[in-house]
This record gives sequence, C-alpha cells and structure tokens, in this order.
Amino acid sequence: MYYKLKANTFFRNYNNIGYIVNIPNNSDRVVNESGALFLSLLSYKAQSLKELSNIALNKFVNVSLIELQNDMKDFYDRFYFEDFLIRGESEKECDNLEKISISNATIKNQFNSYEMQNNIGTQEFLEKYFAKNPKLLSFQIELTSKCNERCIHCYIPHEDKLYNIDDNLYYSVIKQLKDIGIISISLSGGEPMLHPNFLEFLKYAQDSDFYVKVFTNLTLLNEEIIKLMQNNRTSVYVSLYSMNEVNHDAITQMKGSFNKTKSNILKLIENNIPVYINCPIMDYNKNDYNEVYKWAKDLNLEVRVDYDIMARCDLTTDNLEHRLKTKEMENIIINILDNNKENQKQTASKELNKDKEYTSDRDLCGACITSCCIDAKGNVYPCTGWNYNCGNLNETSLKDIWEKSPQMLYIRSLNRKDFKECIDCKDIDYCFMCMAKNANESKTGNPLEINNHFCDVARMNRQVIENWREKNL
Repeated sequence: MYYKLKANTFFRNYNNIGYIVNIPNNSDRVVNESGALFLSLLSYKAQSLKELSNIALNKFVNVSLIELQNDMKDFYDRFYFEDFLIRGESEKECDNLEKISISNATIKNQFNSYEMQNNIGTQEFLEKYFAKNPKLLSFQIELTSKCNERCIHCYIPHEDKLYNIDDNLYYSVIKQLKDIGIISISLSGGEPMLHPNFLEFLKYAQDSDFYVKVFTNLTLLNEEIIKLMQNNRTSVYVSLYSMNEVNHDAITQMKGSFNKTKSNILKLIENNIPVYINCPIMDYNKNDYNEVYKWAKDLNLEVRVDYDIMARCDLTTDNLEHRLKTKEMENIIINILDNNKENQKQTASKELNKDKEYTSDRDLCGACITSCCIDAKGNVYPCTGWNYNCGNLNETSLKDIWEKSPQMLYIRSLNRKDFKECIDCKDIDYCFMCMAKNANESKTGNPLEINNHFCDVARMNRQVIENWREKNL
C-alpha cells in the first residue's frame, strides 16, 4: 500500500507533539510523539508502506518490522478515512486519486493510540499547550492598505489607505515564517489584489509550503489569479453584505461592486476554489442577511456573520454610527437560533457553559500566543484591527519580536482574571471578551477598559440563550 499527504493537508512537528490539518475541510488533529514520527515521514509524493516502515524502524527499540508495519498501516488508514491522506496500490494510483474538488468532511472518529486531546477541541488543546511556551501557528500579512472600496464600517481609517508592502520585506517575512514552522498565512489589505505583485506573492507563499487564505472583495479577480488558486492550497474569504445590489453598494460605496463580487464568487465555485462568505451586519443590511444565507446555502457555502462591528484602529468611532442597537442584535440572534440547526445543537449542549474557575483562568484569545500580523509598513500587531505596535520587521526579526517584545509579553500575560469587574459577573459565560474591540473604544487604547456596550451585549446573549433553552429543552 502507498500513502501520501493530500495537497491541502499540512503537517508540522512541534517538539513532543505533531499537528496535522486539512484547512479547507476545517479538520485537524494533534498526535503524540510516535504519531508525529509516522506523519513526518509522509510527503506529497507517494511512498510504500514498506519504505515508510523501514525508515521508522530505526527510531524504535524492541519492535519487529511486521508489528511496526501493522501499526503504521492502521494509523495511516485512520487519517486516510478522515480525508487527510491519499491511499493507493501504487504511486501512480495515488497520483490519479488526488481529488480536485475539496470535500466538506470533518473529523468524526477518535484516534485512541495516538490521541493527545482528551476529547477537547484541537484549537483549545493547542491554546492550553502553548500558553506557557507560545508558538506562532498562523500569521496575517497586509499586502497593501490601499482599497478600491470605502466600506462605511471599515476599522481602517480611509486616509491611511496609502501603502504597499515592500517586495524585499514580503519575501523576508515568508522566509522567516517558513523557518518558524507556520502552517497557514493570510494575505489581506486593504484589497490585496491591488498590490502590483499580488500574483508573485501568492505563488511564493504557496511554493513555501503554506496554506494561503486570501481576504478580498473579489472585484479584481482575473483568470491568472484563478489559475494560481486551483492547486488546493488557497481559499478565499469575501464579504457579501446583501443580495440587494443597492444596499451592498451603499456599504462599499463602490457602484457595481455587488455584481462583481457575486459574479466572481460563482467563478471560484466553478473552478473548485474554496470560498467563504463573511457578512458583517449593520444598519444598512440588517434585514438582508437571511437572503445571503439562503443564496450561500444553495451553493453549499459557509456564511459567517458578525453583528457587532468594531471601532477604528486609530481610536475614532465615527463608523459605529452604523452599529446595530442591542435590540436589533437580539432579533438577529433569535432568528439565527430559530433557523440554524448547528447553532441549536450547540445551544442545547450540556457543555454550553464552562465553570467559572476555568473561564477566569483561560487566555483571552490566540493573539500573541499562536498568532499575530503585520501591516504594509512592517509593524507587528497582536491581531488585525488592533494597532498595538509590538515592533517592526524592517528593524527586528520576527523571532526576536515574538520572543522578546515587551508589548508581546504584556499581552501574553493577560487572562480573564485581569478584568477584575468581570470575574463575578453572571454574564461572563456569554461575553466575547475582545482586547482589540476594548482598545479601539477606549480613549487611551486600553485593552482592559470595558465599554458598557459589550456588557449589554453579553447580558442580551445570556437572556436569549436562557430563554431558548427554557422553551426548547
């Protein structure tokens, strides 16, 4: 039997654990040291089980070749059935079986012999595992702050949309990320396709063994870009605000943007390129998101909504005039719960609420623990939308910033216990604590300063969910 990694499967060895992920399928798994060894032997070129076991035999003591082969076959077959690997009777058959389209498979089985997660989610496991020894797993690069749209809710001030990333800086960052062992990078803007070297940048990232996520409005998509994205190593995230052309274009302030975006979403689907729709909800489209859902569902696309837009990263809040009122948010959540079976399942779960002690101890998010980003000028930030400067890659290496930046170390030191007024709040389990949103709505940029608006939203979340559970359980 022959095995190989699927083109959209990525594996990294992190000290005593291994991490394998198929990003388009949103499926991943953490394995122990033995499992990591088995997976590290695989590549995108098919190899026979005999070849693989002969190499692995040198790493084990008092294990027969037959015993090891059987163990490896069972292990690889589990990952094959979960859509991480290709399996065939020959190298040629494996190559022929490489799937063009990306399925929607998710992990269903539990891997016993090599299981590391103890039935908690993979990302939660990694968050805990790397809490004391942070490891950069994902990174976002702003290729340009320039944009051909002027979205009314955008957290980037329009007057700051002036810069392209320097070519040498981009290539240097990619090399540094490869050395660090990153799996996934995101290319964003502004509108990333406005950068004159977007095609070259995308290809270089793909060739560096990264899975690439492109955040774009899709108005500039062309055949060259489509062709480059057809290698199962790129997915696209696009904002679609409404199926009403007038409302969508009113948000982007670019006439004709709806037709271009919608048309190019369909082109991506036709070419088997994974695409995900983001639908931020504000005053202009508060009655339109259901139609976006329905359109996307007919095309088997995932839609992600955000009903609470964030203030600008320069601490101005003019864009929040388009934010929904709390009652409007409540109506949207009720509507989503009434019509989304997956959300109903999660809301009905006995594990919906975690105990207070665990909640207060846990880190707030992955910012500066497993992820960070840079803008087009090389400034390193904890996350997009939060201009808390941790260093500049024109002056300092990413490794040094990640390990030594005082700002990074400060953010890393924070957890929920640092929000003193929140520890005993009855709404804490329904509060999405976000340091970036806090900072952007603080006059001093303080991530620990709680805005009453977020307290109102948490209270509303609790009431909606408790009412739904009382009514339906």
